[in-house]
Amino acid sequence: MFRIYTYGPIHHHFIIYKRLLATLVLVFLVFELQSHEIPKKESINTNWKFIKKHVPQAVIKKFDDSKWESVTIPHTYNAKDILDDEDGYYRGVAWYRKKLFIPKSYKHKKVSLYFEGVSARCNVYVNNRYVGQHLGGYTAFVFDIEGVLDFGEDNTIVVKVDNSENLSITMPPAGGDFSIFGGIYRDVYLLVKHKVFFNHNYYASSGVFWTTPTNKKNLGGFKIKGQISNHDAYDKQIIIRHLLYDQNKKIVQKLEDIQMVKTGIIAHFELESAIDNPKLWSPDTPILYTLVSQIISKENEKILDNITQQVGFRYFEVNQKDGFRLNGNTVKLKGAATHQDYHNLGYAVPDSLRIKDVMLLKETGSNFIRISHYPHDRSVYKACDRLGLLAWSEIPGVNWIPYGNPFLNFSENMLKEMLFQNYNSPSIAIWGYHNEIWEPHLEAVAHARTMNHILKQEDPERLTAMAFQSTFFKNYKGKLGKEIFRIADINGFNIYEGWYQGDMETIGVFLDNLKHQYSPDRPIMLSEFGAGSDPRIYTDKPTIFDFSSSYQTRFYEPYLREGNQRNWMIGYSIWILADFQRDGRKDVVPNTNNKGLLTTDRRKKDAYYYIQARWSDNPVVHIAGSGFSKRIYLVPDRQRKEKVTVFSNLPKVRLFQNKKEIGTAKVVKGKATFETIFDEGLHIVRAEAFSANKVVSDTLQLHYDFPVTEKGMIRVPTNGLHFNIGQTRTYLTTKTGRVWIPVPKNDTILKLVSDDPFIKAYEKGHAFENVRLGISDNIKKTNLDPVYQTFVENIQNLTINVEKGEYQVTLLIAEPFLQNTKNLTDAERSWGIQQSNRKTPERVFSIIINDKKVVDKLNVVQKFGIQTAGFINQKVTISENRLLEIDFTAIKGNTLLNGLIIKKI
Repeated sequence: MFRIYTYGPIHHHFIIYKRLLATLVLVFLVFELQSHEIPKKESINTNWKFIKKHVPQAVIKKFDDSKWESVTIPHTYNAKDILDDEDGYYRGVAWYRKKLFIPKSYKHKKVSLYFEGVSARCNVYVNNRYVGQHLGGYTAFVFDIEGVLDFGEDNTIVVKVDNSENLSITMPPAGGDFSIFGGIYRDVYLLVKHKVFFNHNYYASSGVFWTTPTNKKNLGGFKIKGQISNHDAYDKQIIIRHLLYDQNKKIVQKLEDIQMVKTGIIAHFELESAIDNPKLWSPDTPILYTLVSQIISKENEKILDNITQQVGFRYFEVNQKDGFRLNGNTVKLKGAATHQDYHNLGYAVPDSLRIKDVMLLKETGSNFIRISHYPHDRSVYKACDRLGLLAWSEIPGVNWIPYGNPFLNFSENMLKEMLFQNYNSPSIAIWGYHNEIWEPHLEAVAHARTMNHILKQEDPERLTAMAFQSTFFKNYKGKLGKEIFRIADINGFNIYEGWYQGDMETIGVFLDNLKHQYSPDRPIMLSEFGAGSDPRIYTDKPTIFDFSSSYQTRFYEPYLREGNQRNWMIGYSIWILADFQRDGRKDVVPNTNNKGLLTTDRRKKDAYYYIQARWSDNPVVHIAGSGFSKRIYLVPDRQRKEKVTVFSNLPKVRLFQNKKEIGTAKVVKGKATFETIFDEGLHIVRAEAFSANKVVSDTLQLHYDFPVTEKGMIRVPTNGLHFNIGQTRTYLTTKTGRVWIPVPKNDTILKLVSDDPFIKAYEKGHAFENVRLGISDNIKKTNLDPVYQTFVENIQNLTINVEKGEYQVTLLIAEPFLQNTKNLTDAERSWGIQQSNRKTPERVFSIIINDKKVVDKLNVVQKFGIQTAGFINQKVTISENRLLEIDFTAIKGNTLLNGLIIKKI
């Protein structure tokens, strides 16, 4: 029997039904129609024991774990070691144990352990007995455990976790520019239900699935399908009831079906209905309905199971002419990709911070998120539903698809877990399964076909996509290369013209060529584009790969301009919302990919405000360079003319300096630019604009110091002067506030006799060839990597005219090379590829300061090590008419200097 109850504004049946449920106030408050105790979902995150090594005997119930570390879930054992100075991080087995009291009242219930995410492979044991294994670190899983429990006493739960590198042979990801944090890093719950329940064992889903058609003709139509599992000893006649509530907590539809569910059987149900004039979900109006699904005993009307889910009505399509269309309207997708790690937490991030990330992205004016490169926590999808972000969610088919059926089988399982666990989220528009596959070999293409077929079979109303790295297209020749571009609905392209290669100003031509050659019959998505920045680095003359905030914001300008002019380019996904941790990555911040609009601890970079000015409808006024409140320049005229950039989405901006109006500038594509003069001291810079007759403003305090006196001497302030030798950009340490003044060759104040600052040679074709200063390797025993990564060689003499007095001079020195780079080929230089077989250069020299030999025959490697920070301190007295003069005498190899500190004693 199948019943549909239709409700109007004043419907007799609705009034009766409301009276019957009067005692269940929770229905109308939070939409959770539960009995007092069962079913229940109980957090068991606290009081776990942990050890980071293989202890096979830990499965024993009475094993003594008293000396193990006490931890709370979420937890990862790689929160620190990915960021340390040592290469590599722990990839292996760890163990978790917990005692859990199970009351006798649960004896005749369905009891399960529900894990939201364990990375990457785990075995679960309860009371000495093995209950299951799960592979794949990014999706939830459920194990039924009532058959191994001791009721009315403590039970022991044991979880063996393994994130070993060799797991990539059999399950995704097989590659990827991100680290695989190990641990129980998402929440853990105890599920207690009656023996008849919506089948949560179906890929750890809710067991109830909601779909709406993707066409306007049946706008209010919907379908509810799912599974019911009967673990009772008897057949059960049940009522399946679905209640659909609108935003005002009113029932707009009630559906019922009666079934006889046989014992030991999984029964299927499918109901269809419609409502009139549904309010559609969109990023601008993320309107959600609430679906309450119940299993009710026909015998005594007892609620056996109930599930509350947020659902929505929307439809979308994609085509060559109109691009992406949502609810009949063309929408340009605008947003960013996300990883799931956080500063000092790794993957073990609480839901509150995950939700905050979605909020921060939404606040940029984004309408889209690429949830990359794997399924994220359910809290992320729920936040997208609630806040209004269209989502692309994908499994980690990254870089390489291994040969063989095991990888395909585990890919299928992971895909279905992602699909069914998130099936009902209205925000998800696109499913993905490949990212930057280097070679479209036969099995890679077959893998793509299989993944796409599963998605279209199980969820035909959503779109599918793959993301391709544009620099690998030399591998995409022939039949297989052409075929792979015709599998998904959307072809995403990860493009870094103007960062790793090419010229960002030619991105329009580049996009046209990609479209014509590789995706003529599919719309394309700019699925990744970005440039790195370190907020501690500042320059008003940005160049490629200088990691300055100003270059990062400049990078986005041509991409947004050209993408807006092409309808078949359906949208943008900036790489990436927040910096993320990657062991072994070589950038100005070691082990970190710095392309985020936010830092790893979610501080906003200038680029965040620039994107906000381009995309947001809310008024934006932000003065660029807020990270550099202290500015020191060695200029003889003791003042400096500088540009002030203001990011805004309002028509005009006024700028004030120390309450004096500098002028008004028109905002062009998110920016207004001013020019003003700063002299020594504190300056209050204020930018103002009008929005709806209200003033929107931003204020920036800047302190300028010009330590060169009228006589051409350098005045050393109390906290000293810090010089970054061989660099052209200013570097500011965030904790101490020290400003590292760049010292290029031919500086007129610090007279430097040396070779040119080192420019690392890269393989021809890289955009930063003969541009990037210094090395990119991690320098050990320091956080001053931007200082130690740049240097000059063959330095002979450094002369500084300081005032008379007592000084402490500190020379910063680090051997930058793993071996003799003079004999390397371009390819070997390109990314520091396996250079350990070559000999580190022997570098021995002496240092004399004002005629006193400070260091005799300094062997840098013996003294400090390779790529390890070192320093030499020396007290110096400067008398009248005497310069500070530092001489370097080479004995073997070349002399070297990275940085210099001068402090007055």
